[in-house]
Amino acid sequence: MVDLLIRNCRFLLNRELIQGNIVISKGKIEGFTKSGKPGANQVYNAKNRIALPGGVDPHVHFRDPSSNPAEDFESGTMAAAHGGVTTVADMPNTEPPVTSAKVLKEKIKNVQGKAYVDFMLIGGVGRTTVENVREMVETGVGAVKTFMISRFPELSAQDTETLKRVMMAVKKHGVPLMVHAEDEGAIVKVEGEKPSSYSKERMICESVGVARVLELAKQLKCHVHIVHMSSADSLNLISTYKGMGVKVTVETIPHYLMLTMEEMDKLGPYAKVDPPLKRKIDNERLIEGVSKGEIDFVVSDHAPYPRREKEKGFKDIHLAPSGMPGVETTLPALFTLYLNRYLSLERLIKVFSTNPAKFLGIFPRKGALLPGSDADIVLVDPKSEFKVTEDQLLTKTRQSIFMGKTLKGEVVATFSRGELVMENREIFSTPGRGAFLKRTH
Repeated sequence: MVDLLIRNCRFLLNRELIQGNIVISKGKIEGFTKSGKPGANQVYNAKNRIALPGGVDPHVHFRDPSSNPAEDFESGTMAAAHGGVTTVADMPNTEPPVTSAKVLKEKIKNVQGKAYVDFMLIGGVGRTTVENVREMVETGVGAVKTFMISRFPELSAQDTETLKRVMMAVKKHGVPLMVHAEDEGAIVKVEGEKPSSYSKERMICESVGVARVLELAKQLKCHVHIVHMSSADSLNLISTYKGMGVKVTVETIPHYLMLTMEEMDKLGPYAKVDPPLKRKIDNERLIEGVSKGEIDFVVSDHAPYPRREKEKGFKDIHLAPSGMPGVETTLPALFTLYLNRYLSLERLIKVFSTNPAKFLGIFPRKGALLPGSDADIVLVDPKSEFKVTEDQLLTKTRQSIFMGKTLKGEVVATFSRGELVMENREIFSTPGRGAFLKRTH
């Protein structure tokens, strides 16, 4: 007898979408059958839906611990489960920021009892915290992150000398350096009352920052990872440096694939994010990059704020904080692109699950439908179309940049280590079942 049989589903095996059953025991995938049904303690009828490996999102801000009431680890991991994400990596800019082993251990203790899905933590490094990289890596961070534009010295590496010090420290301990690459000095004041003027002001900040990071990475031979990349210019630079042998990886976000700066004029501060939304030609180039493998993976950069804070931007867009929720809509957005023939199902799985798991050093335990992998499985209805509305979201703020838009491929069920965590927007598990994962390689 096996523990669970997910029967009558379709899944990608050897690049072929086949119909069959997934056999699960002790939280792991045991194997697959096309016909015949081994005895199982529990049988789940997938009703011909597509089974994918659970999503791995290496870029979320669940605001825990923080004075920001917009999210916490409980609501954030519920939202992740609803979005088919079974492993998250939380960013270090909480209160206090995660820039030492002491704070890292306190954060693990603080959030462990709240998590519905498995989680990792990202360490932070900046001008005043370079000496703490080793102890954070030894405690188990998935990667280390710095910001080229930040008001906090413990997370900021704005000048070239600090960037070099940070890169050398991170390289020494064998983990990737995640960089928010926007050069503040490249901001150009633009006259205009439309919210989209914010995008125009920062149009080249990212590509200027990316160029600095890539040239240093080439000289220092450090693995750098460009977070939330938004522009065609940045992607062209990154692809050039990859061709030169520089160890650089890059992520983007669905709103950079599907929305333009004009969205800011419709939604105002609810569409404000850093880097800001760009142009249609940027959308098209980034979709090409995802499809062809130039972009390594797609994340949510889930970063909610209270409505009262965001709505300050209706008076002046600069007054609103940058960021919005997204962990629930990443997979439907990607599935919409897949069904519209912009990318293959194989690429969707790589950018949503496999490649981020490899980046965080947890593959093949996570990010794959393979014998021996954790039974993190997502069932998607390829025939469904749904309009994004407040009552469909589990994030505490009930916000989305895709509000009112129609997406395809609704997530029907999410299994984490063989346990049904979410089905039809209802959570079936309990907080605290999610486990803290350390980077293993």
